Amino acid sequence: METCIQTNETYLVSDLCVVTVDTDQNVENVNDENKKYFACDICGQKFLQKGLLKEHLHSHKKVKTYSCDVCGKEFSKQGNLDRHYRVHTSEKLYSCDVCHKDFSHKRYLNEHYRIHTNEKPFSCHVCNKEFYRKTSLNVHIRIHANEKPFSCEVCHKEFSQKTSLNVHIRMHTSEKPYSCDVCGKLFSQEGNLARHYRVHTGEKPYSCDVCGKRFSQEGNLARHYRVHTAICHDGRDEGWTGRDEGCTSRMEQKMEVGQEEMRSGQEEMRSGQERLEKEMRSGQEEIKSQIQAHIESQVKEIKIHVDGCIGKIEEEVQCVKQKIEEVESEVQRKIEGVEEKVQEKIGNLERGINELEERPNYFPASQEFMSSRPTVKPLTFDGQTSWAVFKTQFDVVSSTNGWTDFVKASQLIASLRGSAAEVLQGIPSDKLTDLTAIEKALESRFGDSHLSQFYRTELKTRRQKPGESLQELAADVERLMSLA
Repeated sequence: METCIQTNETYLVSDLCVVTVDTDQNVENVNDENKKYFACDICGQKFLQKGLLKEHLHSHKKVKTYSCDVCGKEFSKQGNLDRHYRVHTSEKLYSCDVCHKDFSHKRYLNEHYRIHTNEKPFSCHVCNKEFYRKTSLNVHIRIHANEKPFSCEVCHKEFSQKTSLNVHIRMHTSEKPYSCDVCGKLFSQEGNLARHYRVHTGEKPYSCDVCGKRFSQEGNLARHYRVHTAICHDGRDEGWTGRDEGCTSRMEQKMEVGQEEMRSGQEEMRSGQERLEKEMRSGQEEIKSQIQAHIESQVKEIKIHVDGCIGKIEEEVQCVKQKIEEVESEVQRKIEGVEEKVQEKIGNLERGINELEERPNYFPASQEFMSSRPTVKPLTFDGQTSWAVFKTQFDVVSSTNGWTDFVKASQLIASLRGSAAEVLQGIPSDKLTDLTAIEKALESRFGDSHLSQFYRTELKTRRQKPGESLQELAADVERLMSLA
C-alpha cells in the first residue's frame, strides 16, 4: 500500500479488487516528500492541516468535553460523539459495494473491505500471523504474553478479551440477549444467532474447493474434507494427507462419476419436481372446484332456509294482523253497544224530564194542583253539610208547598250538587222517581253515622287559623263537638 488511510476514502470495487482513491486532503502520501506536514510531538502522526493536529492533541491530553446524553460516555471530539450516537439510533450510513452489508462507521467499512481483498496489513512479530484489524492483533499478542487482564467476579476465571468475559458472565446469569426473529429461539452469543439464521434462510456460505459442495457451518465443511483425504491414503498412515498423480487421477475419476451421478440425480429431481408441480396444480384445481361446489350448495341451502324463515314470518304477521282486526272489530262492537245503552239511558232521562215538565199541563187547573206549585224556594245539598239538617229543611219546604211524593222526589234530585249528585249514578233509572229509594241512598252516604267519624277527625286536627280569634275557634270547636 502506498497510501496511509486516516479519515476519508472512496472504494471502487471491481472483481473483488479494491483500489484506494484519494478524495480528501486529509489522506497523506508517505512517499511524497514535497508536501508540508504537521507532526505530533507525542506520537509522530502527521497531518496536512494544523487544525487537524490541534484536534489530535486532545486525544493525548484526555480532555473529554463532549458526553453522550443517552449512556453518558465522554469524547474529546464532537465528530466522535456524532459517530457514537449511531450506536443508539442503529443508523448505518455506509454500505459495502460487494456484499451490500451496512455499517455505522466508515472505519468499519474500510476494515470490512479487507475481507473481500484478503488484505491483512497487521502481522504478529512473534508468529507472523496476519490480521485485518489492529485491535485483533493487539488481542492476539496477549496470547504470547499470556496476558489476561479481564477476570470474572463470580468464578475468577481470567480472559484476554473483554467480549469473552461478557459471554462467560452469561453462563452465570443464564442471559440470552439474542433472539431469532423467525422462531424466537434465544442465544447467548451473536455468532450462534447468525449461524442459526442459516437454518431459516438456507444459506450455505462454505463450499468445498474440491467437489463444490456447500455447507452452512464451517465445521461441517472441515468434516467433509476428510472424505477427499481418505481417498488418497492407499494404506499409508491415517493422518497422511499428501497426494500423488495416481491419487489425483483416482480422485478425479471418482469426482467425475460423482458429478455425473449428481447431474442425473438433479435431472430426476427436476422431472420429479415438475411432475409434482403438475399434480399439485391439478389437485389445487380439483380442490378449488370442490370448494366452489360446496360453497354454492351451502349458499343455496342458506337461501332456502332464509326464504322459509321469511315465509313463516309473513304468515305470523298475517295472523297477527287478522287477530288485530278481530280485536278491533270486537272493541268496535262493544263501543257501539255501550253507546247504544248510554243513548238509551239518556233518552229515558230526557223522556222523564219531559214528562216532569209536561205533566202539570195534563191536569185540570184544580185547587189541589195549584197548591202543589212551590211557593218557597227549594234548597241545595252538596254533601258538605249535615244531611239530617238538610232533610229537616227539605221536609218543611215540601210540607209548606204541599208537594206530593213524586214532586218531592223530583225537587230532591234537582237540589243535589257535587258529590251528592254523584249518588244518583248508583240508583237504577226506574227508581229515580221513588222518594224513599233516593232518601235511603243519601242517608247511607251522608247520614250522621257516616259523618260522625269525619267530624271527630276534623275536631282532632282543628287548629287556630291565621287571623282567627279565640272566640271564633271556640265556637267552631263547640259546633264540631255537637256534630261528633
